[in-house]
Amino acid sequence: MDSMVKDVANIEPSPIENIPTTITNSNDLLGYWVGIFEAIDYKENVDFTYTNKINVSLDNIDIATNKVKGHSVVGGNYRPFEGSIKEEKEKYVIQAKEDGTDKNDGIFQIEITKEKPAMTGNWTAYDSKLPVTKREIQQSTKKVFRYDPTVQVSENLDFYPVKDTKHKAKNDEIAMAKGDFLKWNASTTLLQPKNIENFKRGDLQILRNSIYARHGYAFKNRIVREVFEMQEWYIPVSADVTKDLTELEKKNAELIKKYEKHAVEYYDSFGR
Repeated sequence: MDSMVKDVANIEPSPIENIPTTITNSNDLLGYWVGIFEAIDYKENVDFTYTNKINVSLDNIDIATNKVKGHSVVGGNYRPFEGSIKEEKEKYVIQAKEDGTDKNDGIFQIEITKEKPAMTGNWTAYDSKLPVTKREIQQSTKKVFRYDPTVQVSENLDFYPVKDTKHKAKNDEIAMAKGDFLKWNASTTLLQPKNIENFKRGDLQILRNSIYARHGYAFKNRIVREVFEMQEWYIPVSADVTKDLTELEKKNAELIKKYEKHAVEYYDSFGR
């Protein structure tokens, strides 16, 4: 192995902080709340993602002035918000507005229970012409992000759709990965050309993007994003993780990308 390559195979994942089982004060609210972001008001026959994974980060709370600041990461977008927070007997209630500089901005109405802490609520778009004008936050619990080079994409996925980069698929076809990406972990093993030279484009794409997913990259590519949002360990935290990659990961990503450019697409046909 190149002496300049950081060997992460023996690196232990960073420790997980204690997540409170009961909210005793506003400081317990700070951090990442990760859950499902489901469309509930939308326009018919318009292309959109029905369900995304959302990370609502509460970054600063001043309970004396009832002010809260934070940001959301969803659909590859990082959006700051600020607003008010009110403590009630069994919960905290938050109303927060995104700053309106992005066409997809809106208002959050959020509740966080004190016992068995969970976040629920909704988001309403400023722009009523958007494909989705209201979404609901579901199954959102507090999470602590950690970089763990050992996590792998689940073997339980039924299929692995990827973007068809060369030509449009027919209506009954979808560009697929075969599952060969499960043979290697590109964050712990320095790959050689012989390891991946026969991989299809889909497998290469997921293998490369798994590097970024471990660092919490928020994917804008919808189809790739859907693959990783099905992973329990995946938390979208940043729109740019380039500076966080290890030397080993940088070398692997560069190698895989070279093979992606010339790899063959893989298709499965589905009957009606």
